[in-house]
Amino acid sequence: MGLEMGLLIKNKRTSFLKEVNWNIANFTYDTIVFRVNIYEAQEEIDIKFSNDAVYVESTKFESFENILRNPVYVTVTKENIKDRITVDLRHLNLVVEGDFLVTFEYVKISGSGEFLYRCSDPVFMTRHFVRWSRLFYWRVEWGPGPSIWALVDVEK
Repeated sequence: MGLEMGLLIKNKRTSFLKEVNWNIANFTYDTIVFRVNIYEAQEEIDIKFSNDAVYVESTKFESFENILRNPVYVTVTKENIKDRITVDLRHLNLVVEGDFLVTFEYVKISGSGEFLYRCSDPVFMTRHFVRWSRLFYWRVEWGPGPSIWALVDVEK
């Protein structure tokens, strides 16, 4: 598996996760296969600063636990892409109790091309999470991150 990136979504209530989305600006590859991951934060996320980067003190899944029982893959082609990638999760009956991290992990790239995603609003800087593979630390980037969002039903 390869590069994984996503956003931590703050959540104060019990929520039923319906779908996740990633807004796309340009896609010209023949095909990219992504694995979608949904992680629940297992503890308060400890963010460490250094001169050259910001890291989460976790090497694997100490701070996050993937709540998906089985892998969820999405195949994107230049023929079927529009302005976003939408992954319907309703059939999985996923319930999140607190903050959760939605990531897209690169699995396979076919052909050559360009893939540009839309960034979150540059006025509202975000902390987005990146790691080069599951063997690396999570790196927290500060700035306009990938425009990833979730559609949820919230318990009253």
